[in-house]
Amino acid sequence: MNWVGDQTLLYRAAKKREMELSLDPPPLNLRPRSNVNEPVVAFGPPGSNGELNVSVIVSPVALDFS
Repeated sequence: MNWVGDQTLLYRAAKKREMELSLDPPPLNLRPRSNVNEPVVAFGPPGSNGELNVSVIVSPVALDFS
């Protein structure tokens, strides 16, 4: 009932969106991360280190998955 959203994910999404909308060219040392499934949202008790949490990961599912 008193869990909070993970702010790290919020800041990461904001930075990604800023880079997408920027008129400046991307840094030369920036390598695209492929096949990385990160949480879209995460919730946990305030002040915790992430050991106890609920995360939602959005990822494509193979057609032969069962």
